Amino acid sequence: MNQYGLTEKLSEEQKRKLHELHLIQQRELSELIRRHQEEQLMIFEQWKKEEQETHNQSKNFSFKDDNNSILNYKPYTLSQYKLLKLQPILKNPGQGLGPTLSIEKWQQQKDKMDRMLEFAEHVKVEHRQFKQRIPKSEPKQVTVRQKGLEFARNILKPIAPSPMRKKSISKNSVENDELIEYELRNQLLKEQIGKMK
Repeated sequence: MNQYGLTEKLSEEQKRKLHELHLIQQRELSELIRRHQEEQLMIFEQWKKEEQETHNQSKNFSFKDDNNSILNYKPYTLSQYKLLKLQPILKNPGQGLGPTLSIEKWQQQKDKMDRMLEFAEHVKVEHRQFKQRIPKSEPKQVTVRQKGLEFARNILKPIAPSPMRKKSISKNSVENDELIEYELRNQLLKEQIGKMK
């Protein structure tokens, strides 16, 4: 059974004591981390100072004795080491002490993340459905002007009489030809108008 299943079966008094123990443990961890960071900072400053001294001495062509460059480390007990391993070592002290160990806060954060993920999934589904609902745009309707331009393109132009025909055809035949031509043209126009409707 997991840790969270146990807390549901505990009484309120036991939960309160467990919470107090978590807070005490968290304070101890933060104190150990703070001390560890201070020690690391002192070691770093000591190392930096020694680096500057060696740099200055190398300019003067003198060498430093190796016995003076040994750094002092604080020995930890096994329990202190385990506590330090539980809490991450912070690179910047202003970043906080890491996650809280309180079960209630962790459960609230987990519930919040679950709701956020559920909402994101709901939004994805809604957007998918919305994209499917958008109809494709209908083809553009032909305007009156476009109909008129199309009709003008299809109108037959008058046929210019060739000079050879004029000489060979008499006046009577010319009038008959013109009538036949007008009738043919009239029939073609009627057919085109019928097609447009």
